[in-house]
Amino acid sequence: MASAKPNEIKQLREQAKQGKPQAQYLLALKLADGDGVKENTPEAMLWYQQAADNGFAPAQNNLAVLLADGHEAKSPKKSLKEKMKGLLPGKKKPEAPTGSADEQAVHWYRRAADREDPHAQCNLGYRLATGKGAEQNAEEAVKWYRQATKQGHPLAMNNLGVMYANGEGVEASEREAAKLFQQAADKNCTLSQFNMGVMCVHGRGVRKDETAAAKWFGLAAKAGHSGAQFALGLLTADGLGVNKDNEEAARLYREAADQGDALAQNNLGVLYAEGRGVQQDSKEAARLYTQSSEAGLTEATQNLGWKKALGDGVECDAIGAHELLAQTTEIGTMAPMEMFTLASQLDSSGGGETTEEAAVHWYAKAAEGGHVESMVKMAKIYQEGCILPADSSYAAYWFNEAAKVGDTEAQFAIAVKYDTGDGVPQDAAEAAQWYQSAAEAGNIEAQFILGTMFENGEGLPQNTEQAAAWYLQAAEAGNLHAQFNLATFYDQGIGVEQNDIEALKWYKQAAEQGVAEAQCNLGSMYRLGRGGATDEATAVEWFTKAADQGLARAQYNLGEMHHKGHGVRVDALEAAQLYRTAAEQGHAVAAIRLAAMFDQGIGVPKDDTEAVKWFKEAAGHGLPEAELFLAHKYERGEGVPQDDVMAYAYYSRSAARGNKFALSRKEDIARLMTPDQVAQAQALYSDRDQLLAA
Repeated sequence: MASAKPNEIKQLREQAKQGKPQAQYLLALKLADGDGVKENTPEAMLWYQQAADNGFAPAQNNLAVLLADGHEAKSPKKSLKEKMKGLLPGKKKPEAPTGSADEQAVHWYRRAADREDPHAQCNLGYRLATGKGAEQNAEEAVKWYRQATKQGHPLAMNNLGVMYANGEGVEASEREAAKLFQQAADKNCTLSQFNMGVMCVHGRGVRKDETAAAKWFGLAAKAGHSGAQFALGLLTADGLGVNKDNEEAARLYREAADQGDALAQNNLGVLYAEGRGVQQDSKEAARLYTQSSEAGLTEATQNLGWKKALGDGVECDAIGAHELLAQTTEIGTMAPMEMFTLASQLDSSGGGETTEEAAVHWYAKAAEGGHVESMVKMAKIYQEGCILPADSSYAAYWFNEAAKVGDTEAQFAIAVKYDTGDGVPQDAAEAAQWYQSAAEAGNIEAQFILGTMFENGEGLPQNTEQAAAWYLQAAEAGNLHAQFNLATFYDQGIGVEQNDIEALKWYKQAAEQGVAEAQCNLGSMYRLGRGGATDEATAVEWFTKAADQGLARAQYNLGEMHHKGHGVRVDALEAAQLYRTAAEQGHAVAAIRLAAMFDQGIGVPKDDTEAVKWFKEAAGHGLPEAELFLAHKYERGEGVPQDDVMAYAYYSRSAARGNKFALSRKEDIARLMTPDQVAQAQALYSDRDQLLAA
C-alpha cells in the first residue's frame, strides 16, 4: 500500500476538524501507523476517541485495540494540546469509560459490536471467552463470534471453530469445527490453516489425511506461523504426507525456532545432535536445548541433562545433569535404562556424598521403573549400608523383585536371605525354591547349595540322587565344595553307585583347589590303593598339604606315616609332634597315640604325667582304650597318686564296654576296697565328667 501524501493528510485533518467521523478515523489510522505522517499514537487515540464518540464503529474497535495494547486514553501533553487547540470540533464531552484498560477496551468493543462491526464482534467474543476485561462467558462469546462469522470474518470463524472443537459455549462438534476452520482457511486465515492441518493429522472432524495436513501447514508456514512450521517439520522429518527430507525439516524447525518455538528448538537440537539434515554439531544442539529448556520444555531439559551427563557439547557436569533430569521424571519422559546410565555415571564420578546420593536417586527411579540391574543395585546399597542406612528388609525386597523377573544373581541372593532369615522370615522351602531357580539358570554356588539341601532334606524332601546330580553340575563347573561332596558320594556309594575311580578323580580335583578334607581323603586312597595302585609317597604329599592347613585328621594320618615309616623313613619325633598338633585340636586317636609315646618314651622322653594327661584327653572323647590305660595308671600310681577308687571306676567303664581284662582287674581291686570306697568308685563311674576332673 502506497504511503499517504501530505495533501491527503491535510485534507483529512480539515475534514476531521469539521467533525466527519470517517475522516477522523482515517487520520487516526495514519497517525497510528505512521502512514504519510510521523507516527503519533497519543494523537491517533484522540481522533479515534472523536470518531468513537460520534458512533463510528471501526474507530471504536481500533480505540479498544490500542487500549488493550496498553495505550492510555488520557489527555495529551501540553504541546499536543496547544497543537490540537481549535482543531477538535464540537463541545460534546468525550465518552470516558472507567475501569482497567482491558475493561475500557471491552466497553468500546461492545459499542462497536452493537453497530455490527465484525472486527469488534470477534474481539469482544475473544474477551468474553478468555475473561479479559469482562466476566468470562463462553455462551455470549459464541454469540458474538457467530455474528461476526455471518459477516464473513475469518478470525471469528476460526475462533468459533475452536469453541466447537473444545465444547465451550456450544455442544462439542469436531465436524462443525472443521467446517468453520475450512471456511476461514479458504479466506487465508493463517490460524485456521494451521488448525485445519491439526484436524487432518488427527482425523478430527475430517478424514485423517496427512497429505492434506501438510498442504494446510505449508500455507500457514509460509505466512510465518511458527506452530505450522514446526508441524510441517515433523511431517517432513518422518515422510508423512510429504517426501521425507531431513534438510527441509531442519529448515522448517529453524524458522520456527528463530521465532522462539520451544518444540522446534528442541527438535532442531536433536537433528544437530544426530547430524540429520545438518552437519553434526553437539555444541549447537546443546545451545538449542538450552533455549528450549529455558522456555519450559521438559523434553529439552532432559536432552540438555544428557548432554551435561555425557559432556557432549557442554562441559561434563554430573550434578548439573542430575538437577536437570530430576525435573523431568515426574511426567515419565525418561526410560529406566537412561536413569540407570546416569546413576552409574554419578556413582563412578568420585564426587563424594552428594553424587552418591544423586546416584541412589536414579538407581531407585530406574528400579521402580522395572530396570532389573537397578533393582539389584538398590538391594546391594541397602545390604551394604554404605550410602543409605543398612536395611536388610529393603535389600530383601529389591532382591525379590529382581528375582521375580529372572535375575539369577538376585535369585541366589534372596535364597540366601530366606535360608538365613536375613530381612525376611527364615523359610527353608522358600530358600530351596529360589536356589533351584538360580541353579537351573546356571548359578554354580546355587547348584552346590541345592545339592546340600537335597542331601540333608532341608526345605525339600531328602533325595541323595538329586543331590548327586546337582553336585555333579557344580563340580563340573569347578565348584571345589561340590567336587569334594561328589567324591564323598562316590567314595561311600551315596546317591550313586560306589566307585573308587570316580571318588579318586573328584577328590583330586577338589584337593588341587586346596580343600584340606579332599587332600586328606585323597592321601588315604593312595595309601590304601583305592582307585589305583598303592602309592604311600604320594599319600604323604597329600597328607602333608592337608596337615599344613591345620586339618587334625591329616596331621594324625601323617603322624602315623612317620611313626610306621610308610612313604617316609621312620621318625618318632616328627610323629609325636604331629600327634600333639592333632590332639590339641581334639583328635582322640592322636591323643592316645601321643599318650602311648610318653608312656613308652618313644620319640619323646618317657613321662607318665604327660601320658596320663593325654590318656585323659582321649578318654574325654570316649575312647575305651584310654579308660583302660588310665585304670592301669591309677592302679600302679604311675603319673598320678595310686588310687584304687579311681582305678576301679575306670576299669568299670572299660568293662562295661565288654573288655574282659578290665572286668577281671575290677574284681581283683574290689577285694582290696572297703564298701564305702566301692560306693564312691561306682558314683564316679556313673559321672564321666566328674571322673575326668578328679
